[in-house]
Amino acid sequence: MSRGETSLAATEPAVEELPGLPGGEPETGLSTPDAEPSPTKRPFTLAVVGDVLLDRAVGNAIQRHGPDYPWEQTGLLAEADIALANLETSVSTRGKAQDKKWTFRSKPETLDGVARAGIDIVTLANNHALDFGEQALLDTLEHLRSRGIAYIGAGANMDEARAPYITDVNGHVVAFLGFTVVTPQGWEAGKQKPGVNSGWDNKAMFAAVEQAKKQADFVVVYMHWGVEREDQPSKAQRYLGRRLVEAGADLVVGSHPHNLQGIEFYQGAPVVYSLGNFVFTDSGVPKTLETGILSVKVEDGRITEMALTPYIISAGRPVRLEGDKAKAVLNRFAGLCGKLGTEVTGDGMIKVPE
Repeated sequence: MSRGETSLAATEPAVEELPGLPGGEPETGLSTPDAEPSPTKRPFTLAVVGDVLLDRAVGNAIQRHGPDYPWEQTGLLAEADIALANLETSVSTRGKAQDKKWTFRSKPETLDGVARAGIDIVTLANNHALDFGEQALLDTLEHLRSRGIAYIGAGANMDEARAPYITDVNGHVVAFLGFTVVTPQGWEAGKQKPGVNSGWDNKAMFAAVEQAKKQADFVVVYMHWGVEREDQPSKAQRYLGRRLVEAGADLVVGSHPHNLQGIEFYQGAPVVYSLGNFVFTDSGVPKTLETGILSVKVEDGRITEMALTPYIISAGRPVRLEGDKAKAVLNRFAGLCGKLGTEVTGDGMIKVPE
């Protein structure tokens, strides 16, 4: 979201109204890219960040300073074996703005910085992927492909939108899926219709995660959910997070609230309710500027280490924090996690249950 947006558009159902388990069977035949595991498994690191917007004030800054401008202090992304973000914008020069309060369309060249920063995968399962219509979404997919950036959570049709991205990372077969429960009506992908991967059909969503777990050693689910500006996850978020873990997710990450929310471990798997903004405009709400890079170490198919490196968004780009400023962000994050039963140390290390 952008400056001043505090509520969903009238056509966007509130996530608290999410039904428990509506009917509907999942599509079959989730695509599986070539991801044959290596003979030996070695530990790997995953870096995850929140919302990335390359339009509005950020787009203007990129036009002045170049596409690498937002990424000058984000070396942790390139250092990780694989990195993931939520792309909160369409990327195109075409299309017509949809009838909603905030619409984002970023220029294709802004993705050059994303690729060079080391982001390997983006989720498009959100309420901005179709801000400029289906053609702009199709353009977004092509611009990502041309730069070697994988995407999840949206596609040219239902099969592509629902498909996980599966890849080998140091001998581990890792599956990534993206879902949204915050989206305008009619944005869901159809059999021959471009769109996003909706999570409103809970049964289909959980079945897709179960299917991915059969194909992979480690499953990451990126959810677009929750309530903007809220510090604590909603009951719906906690319900869905736990059910996703039961379905086979080893890591659940969330976006949409635009500020940090805490982490809860369930059956040994972390549910990161919101990583907030990362590359984004200033909404005038200080807590939406607090952010971080979540680093996750995986050994033998399970998480052994997690840490949040604190950043603050300044002039649209994340700036790495040190000293007292870093402690302030980490202390607030630790408080959010503590309310969910998760311990965070002063240096950002997140205690992983044994």
